[in-house]
Amino acid sequence: MALLDVRDLSVTFSDHHGRRRVVDGLSYSLDAGGSLAIVGESGSGKTQSALALMGLCGPTADVGGSVRLDGRELLGLPWPALQQIRGQRIAMVFQDPMTSLNPYRRIGGQMTEMLTLRKGLSADAARTECLEMLEAVQIGDPSNRFTQFPHELSGGIRQRVMIAIALLGRPDLLVADEPTTALDVTVQAQILRLLADLRRAMGMATLLITHDLGLVAGLCDEVLVMYAGRPAEQGPVDDVFARSLHPYTRGLLHSVPRLGRDPGRAPPARLQAITGSPPAAGDAGPGCAFAPRCAYRFGPCDEKQPEFAAVAGSRRVACHLESPP
Repeated sequence: MALLDVRDLSVTFSDHHGRRRVVDGLSYSLDAGGSLAIVGESGSGKTQSALALMGLCGPTADVGGSVRLDGRELLGLPWPALQQIRGQRIAMVFQDPMTSLNPYRRIGGQMTEMLTLRKGLSADAARTECLEMLEAVQIGDPSNRFTQFPHELSGGIRQRVMIAIALLGRPDLLVADEPTTALDVTVQAQILRLLADLRRAMGMATLLITHDLGLVAGLCDEVLVMYAGRPAEQGPVDDVFARSLHPYTRGLLHSVPRLGRDPGRAPPARLQAITGSPPAAGDAGPGCAFAPRCAYRFGPCDEKQPEFAAVAGSRRVACHLESPP
């Protein structure tokens, strides 16, 4: 049985414009110790699908479908039961650590809070465990960092602190939402290696939310591509990158700059931008959401939403060109 099993997940918001479905029919599973990346452009529904796992979509959201952790349904759980799962079974690292950390409290106070309130540890025991976790995420001089405020730390150190806080509960699943967006390239690589090392050392599953395909190649086993709130393609990272089945996935890969070339090989192809813009949330229409931007568009694309179907082994794709008849 999979650690995390998501079936037909939907997230709908109600506002003065009416009801808008930002996640529509998302299904996937993640085994214990596995790693899955959910990728797509801004507004594709990646973050909302992750927040739905944690029950954090907000009071105006209507979340449907099924989210099971070790067979236990999470959607609709009472608040106290959900609080017990957050941080201990599932933990989340958010995009911007500066807005996630309380600027008025020292790092130590924010770290020990969960251990003293949820696990009942004494202040000394909690401090010892927190210092060990700061060392585990490769923060030098942890005793000094423990007493500092967030503004006294660099962006990379703040992100490591957020990872340390998320791991204090020894979660089975770590959800990382764009964990390196605000960091420079060298620090991004350090955070990537750290997450990969921690995943192997702790045996936890990782769900990475990102728009950076380079992060996916370096950290994850499987990738799920989303477009306009719907799943477009899923499969092992190497297979999807080597032979993409959905035109949108191919467009994303062709949009990644490649510097230099290998000896004896042709120079990199010219960057190919995806024409047009993604639809606004909830405005995808009855057919394929990508059809207005797709070079392979034909009749059925405007009339019917393609089924997200298995096409070969563990590959799945939602495309009228690739789906079986």
